[in-house]
Amino acid sequence: TREIVGSVRGVEETVVERLVNRYRQIIREQNQQLRRQNEELIAVNALLEESNAELQAFSYTVAHDIKSPVGAITLSADLLVHQSHQDKPNTEKLRRDSLRIATTSQHVADIVDELLLLANVNQAKVDLKPVNMAPVIQRATQRIERMV
Repeated sequence: TREIVGSVRGVEETVVERLVNRYRQIIREQNQQLRRQNEELIAVNALLEESNAELQAFSYTVAHDIKSPVGAITLSADLLVHQSHQDKPNTEKLRRDSLRIATTSQHVADIVDELLLLANVNQAKVDLKPVNMAPVIQRATQRIERMV
């Protein structure tokens, strides 16, 4: 019976050892998987931070692109209101100011249209084709001339 008890204990110890070793292996594998997932999360987080930084820079630029023409519209409209209340309004000046409001309003509308187009670029299929850059350069030149 001592031999049987010793054999049973030996079998129990072997079974327990195998279970412990198996659980250790499972834990190592789970730890490796967690490390991989953590590395993936770090990489995705870095991409998100970069994307957020780009979005912030973009929104800052857009805000400034829109702020200037909106300020010009507001100022021109205020001037029109003031001039229209004068005893003898200068119709030529009223016409020029009205034209400036219309032009600047169209500029803001163009910026908004470009933003909407840009927002849809990621969703649309892009067909590559040659582009006539002359109108693009002309618009850019006109924008720069207005700033100077």
